[in-house]
Amino acid sequence: LSDKADNDSCCGCSEMRNCACESHVAEFLARLDILPMEQGVRIGFIRQFLLALENKARAFITYVQDASRPRDGDKEHASSCKWSLSAARKALDLYSEAWFGIVLAVADRLQPDLARFIYDSRSG
Repeated sequence: LSDKADNDSCCGCSEMRNCACESHVAEFLARLDILPMEQGVRIGFIRQFLLALENKARAFITYVQDASRPRDGDKEHASSCKWSLSAARKALDLYSEAWFGIVLAVADRLQPDLARFIYDSRSG
């Protein structure tokens, strides 16, 4: 038993015990669980979830690009214009910090350095 406890703390598993599943992911898993065991049905459902997630990420990218685009009379640097991360999150229903993190990760995969732009514009 003590070896297992040592292994848990060594690999970081003890921190995982305090993690909660994000609500969108939990709902997805609950629905997946009630589907028939047929591989095609489940793969289709998974693809639908991933497509919806990617669409949300693309919408976020488009929102950030549009909102951060300098308008006439604004300074030239995009991060200096007036855009608000909280307004973007509200407009796209990204209230949950966990769900926002998931969407941002997908968006950053699709549009490299997007997360860096958001971080830099918030801290600058």
